[in-house]
Amino acid sequence: MLNSKYLVIEWEWLEDALQDNELEILYGFLERASFYKEEEKYYIVNTKEPFANEVLEILRRKGYKEPEPSVKITKENLLKTLEELSHLEDRECAYEEAVEALLNYIDDNEITEAFLKVSSWCN
Repeated sequence: MLNSKYLVIEWEWLEDALQDNELEILYGFLERASFYKEEEKYYIVNTKEPFANEVLEILRRKGYKEPEPSVKITKENLLKTLEELSHLEDRECAYEEAVEALLNYIDDNEITEAFLKVSSWCN
């Protein structure tokens, strides 16, 4: 599901979404990973901002090329993936991967966001 070069997460959202022990693990991973790359700073624009399209147009004029869209999983590949996952002993992992495959197959951001809001209640 993560097919972008960067991942941008709002800290407040993350702290609301995860339990304390999960946050500790995540912070540990981030701290360890930070030793391998010099800190960089970025300007981030939420696409829901009213000025987002103007920013995108400026970037395009400066030579920015948008990444190619991810390749949608075919029905045949989805069925094959689900069949393989049905044989995994780790049912929780199999379920998570199945959900990821189904959301990739549906390929609709609005549906994905709505589903993730519902599924977060189950965790």
